[in-house]
Amino acid sequence: MLDKNAKNYDSGILPSAKNDLPKGLKPPYKVSVPPIETRAKLLEILGVENIPTNVVYESGKIIENEGLIEYKVEYNNSFGELVEGIIIIPKPKKNALTPGIVCMGGTAATKEGITESKFHRPNPTEGQLYGWARQLARLGYGTISITLRGSADRRGTTAHWEQETKLLSTLGRTQIGYKVEETLLAARVLGSLYSIDHKRIGLTGMSLGGVGTWWSMACDPSIAVGVTICGNIGSAYRHIYEGMAERHSSSMYVPGLLKYFDHGEIVANCIAPRPFMMIAPLEDEDMPKEGVNDLLKIVEPKYESTGDSSKFFCHKPPGRHVFLIDYFDRMVSWFDKYLK
Repeated sequence: MLDKNAKNYDSGILPSAKNDLPKGLKPPYKVSVPPIETRAKLLEILGVENIPTNVVYESGKIIENEGLIEYKVEYNNSFGELVEGIIIIPKPKKNALTPGIVCMGGTAATKEGITESKFHRPNPTEGQLYGWARQLARLGYGTISITLRGSADRRGTTAHWEQETKLLSTLGRTQIGYKVEETLLAARVLGSLYSIDHKRIGLTGMSLGGVGTWWSMACDPSIAVGVTICGNIGSAYRHIYEGMAERHSSSMYVPGLLKYFDHGEIVANCIAPRPFMMIAPLEDEDMPKEGVNDLLKIVEPKYESTGDSSKFFCHKPPGRHVFLIDYFDRMVSWFDKYLK
């Protein structure tokens, strides 16, 4: 049972209101989507258009330290906004390409915070984990870190964000769609670097970054590996009736999604058989554990049918919506196994 009075660590709390939806509401015009057509329908629902293969971007001054190369990049999303990223890569080795990872923090996090020089948690059980993207670079991965659209640093006021989301929905566009676009553009930028293996690009993130991870991986079959941490993944239907709606703006509720499928079908039909790990704490305020269990009933048999069930794993520890160092270590082990 989720604690409705739980302190929020990583999201913007909205005014609380009673959920008066009648129990058991279902989409009135349910459509059965063949598995092979799931990704195309997903792109349509999210309003994601073609992501260019070659991304135009500007690069900043190069800094070298600790055997790492670091610099800032800028590229544009289709909303007309400039997206900034921080690239940190190991110094290139002769005749060897480096795997790359797109790194995304939670709602309250920033690209600067996740690339801090010190890898640490000021509080062992609350708040953010800092410096984890730079730590991945120290461990041999090329990284690009971005602050996603919708984060506290980029969304403006709650009223502005809600109005924008409302107006976009009538145009068949979604805020999650723009998160997907920014994530995949970052992956293209990283993959374009001469020392990075564009066939070995992974995605990872905490909370909002976890959202960007799994939706983007589902939308793009070129992403090799994904690790989502507390990424609001399980069941959109369960989240409506059993989740904490005050933790999320309306942008997290994709219009019409359940008319076609829920999270489990998306992962099974759009991410499998690629290596994918979920970290879903049992008391995570962003997704009821029953929603995660619903997803597992669909996804685990799908991976088993591919002949390699080890490529999917859901870690369900006791705990809440916090990025623990243990989760980072598990993420690294997953990338070491499937991306290096």
